[in-house]
Formats: sequence, structure tokens, C-alpha cells
Amino acid sequence: MATRRTTRNTTAATAMGLGAVAGFSVWRVAMAWQRSVDRALRPLGLTHTQVLVLSALDTAIRRADEAVSQAAVAAEAGLDKVTVSTLLRALEKRGFVYRDVGFGDKRVWRVHHTAKGERALASAVPLVEKASSVLPRRGR
Repeated sequence: MATRRTTRNTTAATAMGLGAVAGFSVWRVAMAWQRSVDRALRPLGLTHTQVLVLSALDTAIRRADEAVSQAAVAAEAGLDKVTVSTLLRALEKRGFVYRDVGFGDKRVWRVHHTAKGERALASAVPLVEKASSVLPRRGR
């Protein structure tokens, strides 16, 4: 007599649970948004992460009413300090930001945006908004 095996649904979704499935769904939408924004920013030669850092820098400077530390930019952007340092170095090479030693500590960089950086951010904002508006919205 053959025993009957119970077939279990062992798909990844079932194995991970609903929380993980929801997380992956959010991640997929976020990745689609990132690709859309990167395409929109391509004419400016910027990525979504570079614009995020320029925007975070602008917000932090407006709040402090002066140049800010790279750590303040990282906190505002929600990114780690190493990533922000790398992005700011690249933005500095392109003339979007200016960094100098400050705050009484040679290990701390003060960051300013340049007029070119302000113009780039101003040009990027409507492109990001337009790219974001084409994504499907839930709950409306």
C-alpha cells in the first residue's frame, strides 16, 4: 500500500511569509522608480542617488543657514557616511559642490553647494517629479 504524500505549497512566497512578500513588492516598486528616475536624469548626467545627496545637502544647508558636515548630509539623505563621501567627491569633481576642512577638526569636511549644483538640482526636481508621476499608485 502506497502512502499518500501531502503536497505542500513550497513557493518562495509561502516559505518567506507575507511580511517578506510585502517587502519584496515594495522593493520592486522602488527599483522601478529608481530606473525611471535615472532615465529621466540621464540628460543632466546625474543619478537618482546624486540628486538625493544634492537635495539633502540643500535641505541641511537651509536648516543650518551655513555649510554643513558630510555626516549631516548623510543623516539628511538616510545614507551611510562612506556612500555620501564617495558621492560628494564625485559631485565635487564635476563642480556641483565644494568641500573644505572646517568645524575645527581637519577630519571633518564642510560641504557647500555651488551655483552649478543649485542649478542642477533645480533642473532635476521637475524631471524626478515627472518620472515619479508615471508609476502606478495604490489606494486611490
